[in-house]
Amino acid sequence: MTATYTQIHSEVLKKLGRISEYFLAAFKSFDVNSLRRQIYHFEEFRLIPDERLLLRDGEAISLPPKVFDTLLLLVENVDHLLEKDQFLDHIWPDSFVEEATLARAISTLRKALGDEEDHRLIETVPKSGYRFVAQVVLGSESEPLVSLEAELQIPETADGTSETESVRRTVSGNESAPARQFSIWSRPVLLLIFSFVVLGGISLLSSWNWDQKRSDDIGSIAVLPFQEIGDVGHDDLLEFGLTDSLITSLSNLKRVAVRPTSAVSEYSGQQPDSVDAGRKLEVDAVVEGSIQRSRGRVRVNVQLISTADGSSLWAEQFETSAADVFTVQDSITQQVVRALALRLGGDSRFLISRGTSENADANRFYLTGRYHWNKRTVADLAKGIEYYEKALEIDPDYALAYSGIADCYQLLAEYLAVFPKEAFPQAKEAAIKALEIDNRLAEAHTSLAYTLAFYDWTSDQAEDEFKRAIELDPNYATAHQWYAELLAAKGRFGEAESEFEKALQLDPTSLIIQSDVASFLYLTRRNDEAIKEARKIVDLDPGFAYAYVVLWLALDKEGLKEEAAKAFITATELFGEKPEANELRTVLERNGIVAMWRRRLRQIDTPTRRKSFSAVWRAMFHLRIGEKQKAIDWFETAYERRERWVVNLKHSPDVDALRDEPRFKALLSEIDP
Repeated sequence: MTATYTQIHSEVLKKLGRISEYFLAAFKSFDVNSLRRQIYHFEEFRLIPDERLLLRDGEAISLPPKVFDTLLLLVENVDHLLEKDQFLDHIWPDSFVEEATLARAISTLRKALGDEEDHRLIETVPKSGYRFVAQVVLGSESEPLVSLEAELQIPETADGTSETESVRRTVSGNESAPARQFSIWSRPVLLLIFSFVVLGGISLLSSWNWDQKRSDDIGSIAVLPFQEIGDVGHDDLLEFGLTDSLITSLSNLKRVAVRPTSAVSEYSGQQPDSVDAGRKLEVDAVVEGSIQRSRGRVRVNVQLISTADGSSLWAEQFETSAADVFTVQDSITQQVVRALALRLGGDSRFLISRGTSENADANRFYLTGRYHWNKRTVADLAKGIEYYEKALEIDPDYALAYSGIADCYQLLAEYLAVFPKEAFPQAKEAAIKALEIDNRLAEAHTSLAYTLAFYDWTSDQAEDEFKRAIELDPNYATAHQWYAELLAAKGRFGEAESEFEKALQLDPTSLIIQSDVASFLYLTRRNDEAIKEARKIVDLDPGFAYAYVVLWLALDKEGLKEEAAKAFITATELFGEKPEANELRTVLERNGIVAMWRRRLRQIDTPTRRKSFSAVWRAMFHLRIGEKQKAIDWFETAYERRERWVVNLKHSPDVDALRDEPRFKALLSEIDP
């Protein structure tokens, strides 16, 4: 114990020594800006950059993030013309946006400042840009900057003005030179400030080891659905919107794994025990929050809770005025994320929402679309597309809305609700459009990669897109999951298994990822493991149809034909064909397995179902009654339709009986991968 204390004491002294050296060196060229909180005063407004806050007579004014950044850039360059390109480069540095986006931001800003009619604050310079023309004073929250002169005994300049006045003139635009530096010769002031720094350093270091340890212990978090409290009633979309926005933004904290929205959606509308939920989600901490609306104000309470002992690691309250909470949703999200970023050791510079819209109505439609997309039914996917398109009618540059459309069409093709040749091209077009607007969207890169891999069959290009998506957002579980599917189809099983493991680490409760892992085990001929994994999924959710599909295939390969047939019938029922499933169950009991497969082929042999039913599945039914050539016929049809599962045929155990057939060999040679 003594040795440990001595080591810590020694380390603390070393750090304090370095702080002292740094302090003394920095003080020789001390800048006035470091002595006070930077606040810009103009007319009845106060602009506080550190808090990303704009006040009018003490009342907060909500501004979308990019609009706030536009105002700050204007104020920082008061009385100077800023070209439009300067705005675009500074506010949207990595996005492809048009001048219309800037014009909308300026219009929103003028409306917030009451500057729509006389342009007394923001001057438009035709064909050039904009200039902030109001008088701006830089000061502290409690008193203007001029009061520092007497306190710090700042010397006069050669022209008789104080250094503070020089700084003020620079900020207000009357002088183009940068703020001058000054030296403080007052020993009492120097010693007083130095004492505060040393004492602050001791206090900071005394808690540094504990805080550092607890921050390092948080490697994964989950954001539980926000709960709305009070008499206003519940708004599912509002609760979902704040939760989803936080999850998306927190995912940019590279060193922290964040559970996706799909992983926490089961807690929506509930009041779960946060610690218990966090442990089920296998995370180190959970974020929980409540929303309260009253008399035109919105209050959001948020806290970070350790799942190890239930202690509160951080808590904060955010309040703003808003007639429509969606207008301030992004602002609230950014405040929460920045606060959490400091607690979790992240860099808030990377937390600005990407691909979003400055228009509140467009954001509302986008969130409604995403709300339906997360339900994962055919009807909800169609509604998702409808709402994403409404968002784009308002804001044609809404990158995330295009990405959402791509995701919906991909799943509609997966569910065979829309023919692949109809769905995938629309998904690809939407993904490309999203990337043209903002090429940093991991979701759009992932959607494009999926189409390239499983529809265009250009696996090398697809792999490049998957890698780019993972580089942009290592926490995006779907990117790892779909990349693993591509690697498995290419026969690179070791790499595929690694990507599946990453996907499961990011979203361990995802049934679809677990089903994909079970399917991968079947593909690699590890039937016992595949059966075990599929049964585990069924135990978690007896209504999850895809688990029964894997169970059917793996049991069948193991020779357990009747048990496999029963699993198939259950899957058929869960996919919405209950009458057909009951009929198959009766045939199986009375006439056996072969008769059951023949009945299944008759069930789907109608003009409508010949077009809509999966040709790959139909081929597999023919194989189970020994009709190889008919099976190849349907595999060729699947190839012509460009069905997604065709790419798995090269390695699938299901087609082992066809590998010596010339027609099947020729078919496989046409497939990439």
